[in-house]
Formats: sequence, structure tokens, C-alpha cells
Amino acid sequence: AVFTELENMVPERELVQLFRLKYDYHNAKTLMKAQAAGVNGSALLSQRGNVPVAVMKNAFVNEDYSDVPPMLAEAMQEAAGILSRTANPQLADFAMDRAYFAQMLSLAEAINDGGFTVGYVRLQIDSANLRAAVRTHRMGKDNDFLKTALISGGTIGTDRVATAFDSAETLAGLYNMTWLSQAAASGAAAMNGGSLTEFELLCDNALLDYVREAKRKSFGAAHVCAYLAAMESEITAARMILTGRLSGLEPGVIRERLRENYAYNCSCRRRRDRYGLQSTGTGSVSGRQRRGSAQDAPPSDQRIRGLRHHLHRRESGAGTRTRNRQIQRCPQARDHFDPRQGRPPPPWPVRAEGGGRASGRLRYPLRKGRMYIERNNYQSFRPAGRRGRSG
Repeated sequence: AVFTELENMVPERELVQLFRLKYDYHNAKTLMKAQAAGVNGSALLSQRGNVPVAVMKNAFVNEDYSDVPPMLAEAMQEAAGILSRTANPQLADFAMDRAYFAQMLSLAEAINDGGFTVGYVRLQIDSANLRAAVRTHRMGKDNDFLKTALISGGTIGTDRVATAFDSAETLAGLYNMTWLSQAAASGAAAMNGGSLTEFELLCDNALLDYVREAKRKSFGAAHVCAYLAAMESEITAARMILTGRLSGLEPGVIRERLRENYAYNCSCRRRRDRYGLQSTGTGSVSGRQRRGSAQDAPPSDQRIRGLRHHLHRRESGAGTRTRNRQIQRCPQARDHFDPRQGRPPPPWPVRAEGGGRASGRLRYPLRKGRMYIERNNYQSFRPAGRRGRSG
């Protein structure tokens, strides 16, 4: 229903067709394998593809592919021939996967979004090639077998992946400056006996990290691409939770296998970065994490001076909650001003305005911008709000 609604809304239907394409190839693989195994696979067919299920079944049974897109029809005929000659469904899957990514790349190139969707497809191809290299090594297969599994069209050529296949460190270095850098490092560990579960999780999270960059764009098809990718990620997470619970797995085991959630990280990652907490995501690292957390760095003089106002209000009982929260983050401010030991003259610069009583605005910096307070006398202060950076 979501695909149908979006297809009628977006000006470029290729964007929605790109995400529906995998269900067409899933149906084609299901029909071929069900026929080879002599079983009925109708229950496994999906209705979310571009080609209706009835049309797909009719074309496969009658071997008349006139109503099927040409690239999909050629792939089905090639895979069916491989399956009949070799009886090896894995080789048939390789042929279908090559055609699938080639058709995805063709649809992405027709979308006018500044190359965002093309980059998303190329990243998927790079991820598929990295997974193929790690799995081939774990299976004990040789380089010739890997070449049949690799897919062209990614940012890293298939020949480079095949050359780096023999060394885990070389393979990880090949993806070092890409979105898959952390996944490649985990894949190198998996090639030496590490966990495949963590490797697969990081590969999927890298795709979501790329999609999350759509929020930097003001408008365009990239937002539709990000929405569809996020929706599929959430559906996958719900399916994993339900399947795991039906299988009797513990919640902790299921939680370890869950991929990142687009909406969760857009909101909560900012919260983690604000307080200097370690992010669980992959891909780009925030500036707060590169510089160290705010709690590890000594407070600056400006921040200490800014907290004196909260300490000063302690006597009247105003702002106690804010003051306590700020003091927890900057306890050194107590050494500069303690209301229990008397009140010294205010240390802030004063600018007199008008005549009569001494009046003016006292400036002090806070963590977010600059704020001004009006000084009536030495005994009371009241905030005046933000009024720019002058004064």
C-alpha cells in the first residue's frame, strides 16, 4: 500500500520501482527453486513487486516473458538454464543477483537527485561484494569461485576485491575510506574466525548511515529514498523480533542482532553526542567524539563565569534545579563564588545607561550563545533574554 501511494505521488516512478524490484527477483527465484524441488512455493511469493504475481507465474510456466521487463526476463531464462544444466541453485542465484543490481543501477541513473540514489545502489553492491569475499573465505573456497559471486558496478572494482581476497588486512584496507570501513574491519576479523553476526550487522548499518545523509538536503528525491530505506529497515527489525520470539530466543540475543533504526538515531544520537556519550552507530564520527567528551575537558573561564549567576540565585531559592544541574557539570564554579560565604561585588563588566541609580546590562557567556541580565543593584538580578551579540 505504501509503494502504491508513493508511486502516485512522486514525479519519478523509477524511485519506487527501484525498491520494489527486489520482490520481483525474489518471486522469480522462488518459482524456479520450487519447480526444481517439486513443491508449491505460492505461499512464499510477495505481492509488493512491480510485476503482479499472476503475470510472473504465467510467464514462467508458459515460458512467455513478453509481459515481464526485458532485464528480468533475460535473467530468468539464464538462471533457469543454469539450474537445469548444473542443478546448482547457488550459481542460479549469482546470475539473478548480477541482473538485479544491474537493473537497480539502471533505474537509479534515471533519477534526478544529484547522484544520491546511485550512491545508495553502489554502496549496496560494495556491501554485497564484501560479504561474498568474507563468506567465500569462511567456506574455504578459492578465488575462481569468488569471481563468479562478485557483482560489477560498485565503487570498488571486482578485480581489486579478488586481488585482496587472500589477505584479510588487505581487504580491510581496500574499504578503509568508505562507508564500509568498520564493516570491513569486522569482516577481516570474521575471516580469521571472528563473529559473522557482528559483520553482517555493520554492513546493514553502513547503508543506513549513508541514507541518513539525506537530511542534509533541503528537498529532492533523496528524502523519498531515505524514507523507503528507513521503512524497510523498520520492517526488517519487526520481522527479526517476531521471528526470534517465536523461535524462543532470549531478548538479549535478539537485541544483539537488531540493526540500527533511522528515526532512533536521528534523535537519540544527537543526545548521546551532546553529553559526550559513546555512539553505537557506525560510519561518520561526531566532532564531540573526536575531541573527547565535555566532562573530560576542564571548564573554561567563560563557562565558570557564566555559572556564577546560577550560584548567585541560590540564596533566594530561584533556579535551584537549573543551578544543581549546572553545578554537577561544572563543580569548579564553587571555588569562584559561594553564596554562603558572603556576596562580593559582581565581577561582570557594567555599562551604565542613563542617570540616577546605577543601571545597565551585564554580559556573561553561557553554553548556548550569549545572554544578558539587567543589573538594578548588587542584590538582585533578573534575566532579560537573548538580545544579540552586541552591548
